[in-house]
Amino acid sequence: MSLKGKTKDEKFMVSLYNHEEEKGPDPVCPFFLGKENGHSEKSVKTILNLLAQSNFVKKTADKKICITSKGKELVEQLVSN
Repeated sequence: MSLKGKTKDEKFMVSLYNHEEEKGPDPVCPFFLGKENGHSEKSVKTILNLLAQSNFVKKTADKKICITSKGKELVEQLVSN
């Protein structure tokens, strides 16, 4: 699957989806995923706010995130194109 031409938000979502597929559905630190993708902390915060407002990710009380069913649908559409 090529992520060339995808936005930072889309790449972040694919990374979160892949993390869940590999490690299970436990919430993950968004800054860990951001670092893997070369994003700054400020960039991750901006991406998270957009994704949470769109209901693609859910923030937990301990500042971790998990992908929603709507987020999974988005990633599946992204990787099939």
